[in-house]
Amino acid sequence: MRKVEASIRARPSRRVIAITVGTMLLALPVAVSASHDFSDVPTSNRYHTSISRLAGSGITGGCGGGKYCPSDPVTRGQMAAFLNRGLGRAAHDTGLTSGDDWVTVLPASDTAISAVDLTIGGGTGGTAHVLVQGNISAFTNQPGPCPCDLRLFLLSDSGETSELGTTNIGAVLSPDDGYVRGSAAWSHLFTAQSGTVATYFLVVQITPTVTPLAAFISEVTWSLQATDVPFNATGENPPFPVSATSAKSLPFGKAPFKVMSHATTGTD
Repeated sequence: MRKVEASIRARPSRRVIAITVGTMLLALPVAVSASHDFSDVPTSNRYHTSISRLAGSGITGGCGGGKYCPSDPVTRGQMAAFLNRGLGRAAHDTGLTSGDDWVTVLPASDTAISAVDLTIGGGTGGTAHVLVQGNISAFTNQPGPCPCDLRLFLLSDSGETSELGTTNIGAVLSPDDGYVRGSAAWSHLFTAQSGTVATYFLVVQITPTVTPLAAFISEVTWSLQATDVPFNATGENPPFPVSATSAKSLPFGKAPFKVMSHATTGTD
C-alpha cells in the first residue's frame, strides 16, 4: 500500500481553476463567453452552440489562429482524433480482502479500499463529467460484531467528495452458511478537467459492535468504476471543478489515505 495525496494537494498537471474564477466565468452571458471561442463562428452561426460545446470539452481546439474553419472538410484521420477525444472511457477495480478481519475498514483505519486512475478525454482547458460508482459487500461468520454500521463515500484527488452512503448490517447469521452479510452501492457525478489524469477513491468504514477476531472470517469485497462523460444531461459543458481548499470536509477518515488496491488502467 502506498500513500496517495488524495485531497490535500493535486499534481501540478491537475491543478484546477479557483472557484472564484469559475464563478465569474459562469456568471457571464452564454452569448458573450461563447463568442470568444473562435473568431469565425459568430453566435449567429447555426452550429455555434455545438462548436462551442466541443471547444468547452477540449475535444477541439480549432484550426489555429483562433479560428475553427467550420466549412473545411474533415479527413478520416481528423475524424479519428475527434472520436478518440470525445468518446467515453472507463477504469475499473475489484477485489476481495484475505485475512483482513475488517482492519482496513474499521474506524481507526487510514486506508481507502480502492482507487482508480482515469485519463479524461479531450485536450487541456475543457471540462467533463466522471461518473464514479462504488460497491462494497461485507461478511463475517463471527457472532457478535454485528449489528454494525456500514458507511462509504467517493472522493477525487482534487478534493471533491460524494454524499455519505450508510446502511446497517443485522446480527442474524444465515441458516444456509452461517454468515452475516451486508452491502451498499454509491455513485457520484464528479467534474474534471479534460486532458488530465484524475484519481478516484472508494472509502469504506464499518463500525462493529465488537471487533472481529482472527479466529473467524471477516472480509469485504468491492468494485469501483469511473466513466468519462464529456457532457452533462443537456449536452452542455460542466462547470470547472472546485478547488481542494474549497471542497467540503470528508465524511470520515483523514487524507492522505493509504490505498489497498489501485488500478491504473484506463489511460491512453
